[in-house]
Amino acid sequence: MDSGQGQGCPSTSLKVKDSHNRVRVFCNCPRPGEYDGVEYLDLADFPKFVESGECDVFIASRFLDGLAAPVRSRVNVLWNHDVLVEEAAGMINSLMYKIDALFCISEFQREQYRQMLDIPAERFVLTRNGVDLDLIEECTKGVGREPERLIYTSRPERGLRVLLEMWPRLKARRPGLKLGVAWYENAGADAQMKQLIGTLKCEISKLEGVELLGALNKRGLYREMARAGVWVYPGTFPEVSCISAMEAAGCGTPAVASKYCALKETIAEGESGLLIPGVPGSEEYAEAFEDAVVSLIEDREKWERLNAEGRARITQSYQWRLIAEEWQKWIEGRLCVSESLRLCVRNQKRISSMAESSYRSDNSDCSDYSDHSDNSNNLLSEKSVLKNGGRETVSCCMIVKDAEGTLHRCLKSVRPWVDELIVCDTGSKDSTREIARQYADGVKEIDWTDDFGEARNRSMEGAKGDWILWIDADEYLVGGEHLEKYLRANMYNGYVIRQHHQALDADFKPDVPVRLFRNNRGIKFYGVIHEHPEEALNEGIRPAVILSDVHIVHDGYITEKVRRERFLRNLPMLLKDREKYPQRRLGLVFLARDYIHLARYEMERNKGRLEERGRRFLEKAAAIHREHFADQNNPLYVYSFPLYQTALALLDRGIEVAWYVGPAEARAGGIRRCRVESEEELRGMMEARVRGMFRKPEEGFAFER
Repeated sequence: MDSGQGQGCPSTSLKVKDSHNRVRVFCNCPRPGEYDGVEYLDLADFPKFVESGECDVFIASRFLDGLAAPVRSRVNVLWNHDVLVEEAAGMINSLMYKIDALFCISEFQREQYRQMLDIPAERFVLTRNGVDLDLIEECTKGVGREPERLIYTSRPERGLRVLLEMWPRLKARRPGLKLGVAWYENAGADAQMKQLIGTLKCEISKLEGVELLGALNKRGLYREMARAGVWVYPGTFPEVSCISAMEAAGCGTPAVASKYCALKETIAEGESGLLIPGVPGSEEYAEAFEDAVVSLIEDREKWERLNAEGRARITQSYQWRLIAEEWQKWIEGRLCVSESLRLCVRNQKRISSMAESSYRSDNSDCSDYSDHSDNSNNLLSEKSVLKNGGRETVSCCMIVKDAEGTLHRCLKSVRPWVDELIVCDTGSKDSTREIARQYADGVKEIDWTDDFGEARNRSMEGAKGDWILWIDADEYLVGGEHLEKYLRANMYNGYVIRQHHQALDADFKPDVPVRLFRNNRGIKFYGVIHEHPEEALNEGIRPAVILSDVHIVHDGYITEKVRRERFLRNLPMLLKDREKYPQRRLGLVFLARDYIHLARYEMERNKGRLEERGRRFLEKAAAIHREHFADQNNPLYVYSFPLYQTALALLDRGIEVAWYVGPAEARAGGIRRCRVESEEELRGMMEARVRGMFRKPEEGFAFER
């Protein structure tokens, strides 16, 4: 018997094919070929397709690994059929740079995904599962109805045991009752599942009136459904959709099932079936379930109404043909074209034949493949998402001055990977402009006003790219060949590229600024010094994500002497920044850092002694943290707290403590050492940790009472 959600791939493929699209399905296929106009190919051929093929739309059905492959496609869709677990949520989040839409098959599924994924609401597309009503009509013609026959067709572990426990009571109330039990074979079942199935088979053999139908093909399944009077499912599993319930309604068989998760959407209460609240297995649930089953058998008028209304509901809303038409409209709208589409669907399921299919899970992987295009001569005469297989364009915007010593290296590192290179010179006296002209599409001279943010904003004026990359002459790009895969119409407005500071006499942690962001979205630079792009003052670019395979290396702080010269240059601009942007929170963090630098320089001049001037600098640095960043939920806390600790240490203030709150087995690696100035401060840190420990994760999905 076909597994529920797995039916969707071939069914939808056939119907989308009817819209004059070319449809290819990659799956575990023992007999590749064209069936009913749909091309079925074995998964072993998928890497070849990745290397040399292309498609307009790529749909990954359950198989996240397929989305990780660098398929040349214009639109990528994840069509999932399961409750989302934490591990899969992490993988989906990591792939959202290339996922254009998540097809959700119920409102329940969409809401559950929205709770677990940091994804804008517009990325979710609400669709649904369906049935082939023509096939149902063909298979059920002439089948006689047995009103007192029940049928169970879900997986055995999802409610069958509850049903078998109720069976003796049902049988006592209606001695003529019979029950047919059908399920699909689970070839990948583990030892525990095999033991459960064996136990259930043994129980079935001992129960009067219960018949084990086993694994049925579609035609056999539909005949059995049409033969039964009631489809029963005391479900304990959090269904995101239930095709079996739709098939029962299509066969005219009313349902009695749990009022749980998406069953509440698949089965319309009082229209295609009866939904039972409560916890399956409880006495209250059993009584209500038994009453509902008996009422449908004894009340012929109610049964006939549910029979007719349930089938009408499937006819109007749950046919694959209708769903495919909706998909077609969505696809055309997404691509902005009306031409026939080449639709490539990859499914993890195994198709053994087209008429009677069986499915199993598969964890096949595909080899990675990279393709890079040199667009260095593309002057962006045509800006469009649709060109270069959906690749969007990049303008690299730079400000430079007297940078002849490092500029060649920087421009060589970015030129192959950007579509437009703009260099703004702020008054060079050396050969900087001549070097820039060897690489850049435009070299402009702009006035220097002692304001880096203003200069950055001027450098972006007239940039034609979909994205802006900013980099300095004393930096160079590493991994630029990986940028292309991120340049598409996805959910992100910015990408963080780690900035690694090289030094001969110190170790620095990488900074994590947004270095690549969307153009023409109102994003601008804020800050006279230590400028950053933001959507508005103190409103960082969101959503944004760190790129794992692209880096920027900076050697402008190579020695302490160079760093001190830079600091002395920057200090007047930092004070100017406070005047221009008094509410700029990031500027406060940098100000605290520079107060500490000033205190250290004072101590050097005083041979290690902390005098009054240095003490005032440290007091100011500590006050900035206490007044603005003490809340551990503040995103700048992680930058401010270490500065606060340094200031307290140099002031020799507070008490140095070591504390740990957490699981005993993790104590050795979790001891925290820090300075605190008050009991209140220490309690606040520890209480935040305790609250985090005892915050209960959501435990499954509650049954309705």
